[in-house]
Amino acid sequence: MAYQLILEGVDAQRDFGQTLGKAIIDCFEKEPLLKKQLKIGVLGEVGSGKTTCAQGLAIGLGVDPQAYINSPTFALLQSHIGKTPFHHIDLYRLESASELYGLGLEEIIFEGVSYIEWVQRAPEILGSNYLLIAFEHLWDSDQEGIARQVTMKMICDGQEDEEINDAYQRLFDDFISILRNRFK
Repeated sequence: MAYQLILEGVDAQRDFGQTLGKAIIDCFEKEPLLKKQLKIGVLGEVGSGKTTCAQGLAIGLGVDPQAYINSPTFALLQSHIGKTPFHHIDLYRLESASELYGLGLEEIIFEGVSYIEWVQRAPEILGSNYLLIAFEHLWDSDQEGIARQVTMKMICDGQEDEEINDAYQRLFDDFISILRNRFK
């Protein structure tokens, strides 16, 4: 099941990320099976709000609000310490998934929250359980981006352990409940 909402303006995008980050921390404490690990695959064209969401997410995860959170397009990865590690990954420059091998990202993304922009360039990095978030511009008659439509979906497949699948689904259900209350 997918969940959609409309965010108007940069502040709403950042607030969405921060709300999501706080919800993740709360859910990690309730779901020990998840081992405090979540991969978030992020889709959206340039300027659709992916990095703005990451800025709010970092704050919600307890990263110092003074930390500079930008898109790691050239570095590929920026890690930050909060209540759980936050790994911000940007795959925009990748030509193919084979470029990932040897970078060590596979080891990094199994601890904390990994927020992976342009994940469509190497979807196999996500594994079988992850949250997928897609940002899309909504345009007015002057072709000005006035808002963003955000679509979220929890993907739980291929995992042999049904208890873990259920824990990820509960995590997603908690996210949706919190987001519905926050973004009415």
